[in-house]
Amino acid sequence: MEHPSSWAEDPDSREARAERRTPIVHNGNVAAREMLSEQAEAIPDQALRESELSYRRLFEAAKDGILILDVETGRVDDVNPFLYRLLGFSPSEMIGKTVGELSPFKDIVTNQAMLVRLQQDGYVRYEDLPL
Repeated sequence: MEHPSSWAEDPDSREARAERRTPIVHNGNVAAREMLSEQAEAIPDQALRESELSYRRLFEAAKDGILILDVETGRVDDVNPFLYRLLGFSPSEMIGKTVGELSPFKDIVTNQAMLVRLQQDGYVRYEDLPL
């Protein structure tokens, strides 16, 4: 699944530059980082495709539930098979929803605090999520 690009202003030239979210896997942890288009173009296409395929395989095969959220809206961008099967949803029932709209995660106060942490830190771990 390709994540949408966003735009950022270059403070020096006042030109908008495309950004791309690129998955990063380190010691079994997955994160996403945004790369400026010039940086993304510098990575050979083959290496980028291999990295994306490696990430996708890890995401799909993980035996942990993984949600990828839009940091601005808190809506689900992607969900791995382990989590949607565990919760009894289809991917289409989860994608586009906020975490608070999904029944196992209905604690609104906690979810709002987690969204603030996601916006500040760039990631959040639900290690002891009661189901």
